[in-house]
Amino acid sequence: MDDERARDIWGPAGAELLAALFLAAKLAGIDLAGAYAWLQSELEPTAVVLLEQGGYTALARSVRGSMEAPAEPRGSVVFTTRTATRCLRDPNITAWTTPWAGLDTFDPEAFVRSRQRLYLLSKDGGGSAPAGRRPDRPGAALRGARR
Repeated sequence: MDDERARDIWGPAGAELLAALFLAAKLAGIDLAGAYAWLQSELEPTAVVLLEQGGYTALARSVRGSMEAPAEPRGSVVFTTRTATRCLRDPNITAWTTPWAGLDTFDPEAFVRSRQRLYLLSKDGGGSAPAGRRPDRPGAALRGARR
């Protein structure tokens, strides 16, 4: 949410709302498209309830505060968040973020105990991915090894 015009207020508020919705979706076992659906109603309380039940009371209060804000700022935050996540309307994109039945998921703790290898690939050759844009599987594998 790096829109220059929205950076001061709406971008950070939208980023916090989005993080809360994604966490609530994780707690409920809902995919990202389900979290995106909550954005279609500015007053949808499901995420607040899930966060409270999950023990994330401060974050739940923050989301509730956004929901109870006056209509204009609330709408601006939600609109900014919807705009930032508009790609989640595309089933070709959500297919990459939705678990597929029968497909194994990456388990970093099991990986470091195995004899498997992790290859980093880039369509442009070695070292071409910017540091902030690399998949985090190597990082997840290292964190799994530390456990």
